[in-house]
Amino acid sequence: VRAGDQEINTPWLNGSDSRILPATYQGIYAEFSPIAAVKLYGLREFRWKSRTSGDYFKDNLYYKTGYDGDPLYGGSGSLPNSDGQAQGTLAFGASANADGAKAQLWYYDFYQFSNMFYGDANYTLKTGTGFNPFVGGQFVREYDSHSLLGNVNATAYGLIGGVHYQTGIGAGTLSFAYNAINPHGAAAYGHGAIVSPYTIGYATDPLYTTSMIRGLVETGPGNAWKVKVAQHFNKEFLLLAAFAEYHTYYFGNSNDAYLDLTYFPGADFKDLKGLSIRDRVEISNGGIGLNPGNQSFIYNRVMLTYLF
Repeated sequence: VRAGDQEINTPWLNGSDSRILPATYQGIYAEFSPIAAVKLYGLREFRWKSRTSGDYFKDNLYYKTGYDGDPLYGGSGSLPNSDGQAQGTLAFGASANADGAKAQLWYYDFYQFSNMFYGDANYTLKTGTGFNPFVGGQFVREYDSHSLLGNVNATAYGLIGGVHYQTGIGAGTLSFAYNAINPHGAAAYGHGAIVSPYTIGYATDPLYTTSMIRGLVETGPGNAWKVKVAQHFNKEFLLLAAFAEYHTYYFGNSNDAYLDLTYFPGADFKDLKGLSIRDRVEISNGGIGLNPGNQSFIYNRVMLTYLF
């Protein structure tokens, strides 16, 4: 059990740790393992501190920059400043793993925003050959007829498949993923968009096809596919490359090409163990109203991290 200011890592309420500072939360988090392969979770979050905030506030990424003095930045900002403060989140979850299979199920009550059920499961066939195929699936169901955003009604699902492999230069993974968010008509918020108070705009949700810049949570109903490869090179480098394509009802069709290289100096210099230097580049093309001037958008993030 943890209480107070803390990092929390759950699928839809997490650290969004893609910048220097992660998002953190004021609240209570509990984890219990009745047997070795099963874990139960519970949390009550009261306030959060975004990655650009200097303190904890009762808001989220649907509030505008400057709400109640909070300099939060990068979210949806769709609520008027006249709306009341957010009252946090209550969530319960469970996870289990056995013989190459893993599954988790979560319920979130984002007070004043939405009720969400989320689940995912995956299975890896361990062949003993260094070539291990895997498959997985995920599902989201969300609703709330009295949300500050309006009538929330969202349904989404996803599938992923691929292979984990071992080569002479290091381990790697190749995967192909698909996600879809069903449209639910004009009466629903965003015509059926997922409401995600702590990831929207940050692009740190658990959907398989989310890219560095955005995903279906940001663009709303539609479908997407993504192919991704991750390759280690002798414990010194980790290379990630991906390509995702989005077909949406209200923001048109777009694609994102992604390249990510991390260097671990500790593999060569023991005194630098824990240090990593990472460069992430993504190019977003197409869509309607997604990028400045509807032109291609290049986003580059250089990250220096030291774990101690």
